[in-house]
Parts: sequence; C-alpha cells; structure tokens
Amino acid sequence: MSTLFTHVTALLMDDGLTTLQDGFVAVEGTHIAYVGTERPEGGYDEFIDCSGKVMLPGLVNAHTHLPMTLMRGYAGGHDLQSWLNDYIFPAEARLDDRAVAAGAALGLAEMIASGVTCAADMYMRTGVIARQVLDVGISANLSCGGVYFGAPEDFSPDACGDCRNQIALTEEWNGAGDGQIKVDASIHAEYTSNPSLWEWMAGYAAEHGLGMHVHVSETRSEHESCLQKYGKTPVALLDRYGVWVNGGTAAHCVWVSDADMELMVQRNITAVHNPVSNLKLASGAARVPRLLERGVNVALGTDGVASNNSHDLFEEIKKALN
Repeated sequence: MSTLFTHVTALLMDDGLTTLQDGFVAVEGTHIAYVGTERPEGGYDEFIDCSGKVMLPGLVNAHTHLPMTLMRGYAGGHDLQSWLNDYIFPAEARLDDRAVAAGAALGLAEMIASGVTCAADMYMRTGVIARQVLDVGISANLSCGGVYFGAPEDFSPDACGDCRNQIALTEEWNGAGDGQIKVDASIHAEYTSNPSLWEWMAGYAAEHGLGMHVHVSETRSEHESCLQKYGKTPVALLDRYGVWVNGGTAAHCVWVSDADMELMVQRNITAVHNPVSNLKLASGAARVPRLLERGVNVALGTDGVASNNSHDLFEEIKKALN
C-alpha cells in the first residue's frame, strides 16, 4: 500500500525546526519514503489532500497504564498512597482478561486520536494488552510492573507471579509484529517490592538485553521513606542492585535529588514527566528545568487515566510549559 500526502504543511522537527510548506510526503507500507516540495515520481494507491492541516511526527506517551481508562474519575481527591491502597489495588483485583482488553482498546483509541503513535505501558495481564496493540498498529514498550510484598528470605522466582509474568511476556511478545512491540523489564516501585525482586529483575534484564521501567520518587513521602529505611534514594538504591544496567525509564521523578540526576545521566535513565497526574494526586511538580540543565533526558507521559482523566498528550505539553 502506497500513499501520497499532498499540499502538506509539515513540522519536520529537525535541528533547524523546519516547516515544510505545500509539500509532499510519500509512504510505502509502514515507511516514509519521501518528504519534500517536489512531487515524487511514480504511482500511488491512495492520495490524501492535507490542505488546512498540519503534519508532524507521531507523539510518544512514555508512561501510561492503558486499561485504567476503566477507572476514569474514580477515587479523586486522595493522595497517591490512599488512592492506590484503598481504591485502585482493590478495584484492579477484580479485573479479568475481558475487562483489561476493553480498557486497553479504549485507551489506545484515545491516544491515537491525540496523535500518539508509540507508548510505554506498564500493567498486569500484559499479553492481553499486547494483542490489542498489535491490532491497532501503534508501537509499544510493554511491561508488567513487578510487585513483591513477601519476605525477602521467602522469595523464589518460580513462586513469584510477576517473575513468571516477565518471563512469559518476554518469550512471547518481545519483538512481535516485526518489532512493533518491545518488552521492558519492570519494577512497579521501590515501595511495592524489595531487594529480592530487584536483584532478580536486574539479572533478567541484563541477560535478555531489556530496558527497565519503574515508578521513581513520585511523592515526597515515598522518597523520604526510602531514605529512612535504606539510607539511599530510590534511584540510587535500585542502582545498587543493578536495576539500571541497560538504562531505562523512571516515571515521575518529582522528588529526585541533584545526585540522582547525575546518576541518571550516567546510567542513561529517562525521566518521564507526568504533570497532570502529579497535579491530580498532589504529588508535586518535577524540576524539569533542573533535570534538563543536568543533562537528563526528559519525556512526557499521561500516566493512567484514573490519575489523569485523559490520554491527551497535548494537554501534558501545555501543563509542562506552565
């Protein structure tokens, strides 16, 4: 299938921030074959007139939980810990494959409508989400968000459900759809697990060449409790166990320290700013100017719709600029 877009006004997002006026964009299958002001030679299966519209590269939602569209508006008015423990975790325990598939499909439709073509998602029943992603055609990094509340001395990867989930997800879905889906290793957060899981997940990521996706220093209480319990910040603590061996994604990063930022640069860790979610849960505002000043790569995410109400990444862009 070949398509020629005509009368294109395109934001090329190159180093010169070029705006293409009244141009042409040719697409062959899934690849952009031509961008320019002269009509390319050859025949095309489809022509699309882009007069009055603006074309730009697809947006990337770098942190979300797709099936949480089912909980839009639920449990508002609470901080993160009350919201999670008293409302979200009990509600999620009742979800089955059918519900997760429906929530993921709705979330994907909402993201596509706002220009998202790639997402990094963390959620349970991840294989169900992978099937929805393949059907709609966007690219995604998928992770299951490893949790372990048991005693460290009782830990066994064979008995840990999320270790089994990680293995199954990687073996079945990593590279699926000719690379459309990539699998990340993941830890939900420092406060929902302990060193036994961190060490195992770090080893698995290293062995299989996977990146890591973790909620990091989202709230002040989370950050300070980690310091009090372990004597290190979440970023530094997880680094001690090799979690960042292949780099990764640190979601939120509202309370990371300057020393954390230095470590994030060294380990190639991307900070994902989720401004709307952080406002809704009163978690605070990430020091994005400082992160950028220190050389940290910063991306944007919506988080789950339950802590946002929307998958509109343009809203995140606007909030991030405020």
